[in-house]
Amino acid sequence: MCPTQTRSEKHTNPANCRTAANDTTATANKSRAAAQLGWQTGIQMATAHSSMAFKNEVVSDADIDRYKLPFPKGEGRWWTRDAERDYYLWGGLVGNLAYDDMKEGRFLLYLNGPIFWVKILPGIWSESLTTSPYLVSWETIARIEPQVSDSRTYSHLVSALKEALLAYGYEGQDDNWIKDIKVSFGF
Repeated sequence: MCPTQTRSEKHTNPANCRTAANDTTATANKSRAAAQLGWQTGIQMATAHSSMAFKNEVVSDADIDRYKLPFPKGEGRWWTRDAERDYYLWGGLVGNLAYDDMKEGRFLLYLNGPIFWVKILPGIWSESLTTSPYLVSWETIARIEPQVSDSRTYSHLVSALKEALLAYGYEGQDDNWIKDIKVSFGF
């Protein structure tokens, strides 16, 4: 799925994928080639899949224990998870889009070991939940902690973050009532 595709387009028109998918595939191929040479890539690269690997789901009590997550068991908290690669994204938008002047996305991004705290500034979002497609725009990564100095590792992290945010959609839950969401990135 491309950064500018809607969820409903992801299987119907793969020709709409522009350079983002091609860049992801090219980067994944470079990552595999580096691994074949025995080089360490730091973080597993998100590879292009025919279906989205990240899914929004309720966190199990076993996963709360495993990852030492900061909330009580049985609350039905949601996360965006790629179980196959052992990645997850947890967090959301802080501030009310209708009333607050400053809003930001605050997320924990776990990549099979390393945990990153990511702060993202949103772009323009749809004002009404009935808008079709509902627009979600992430404009700028304001901060990543711990800081990443290696450009290859940073590239992998951003690629995984974008993939997770595409699945996250509006609020990281199974958005059965918002059928058509278009997610875009300014980074």
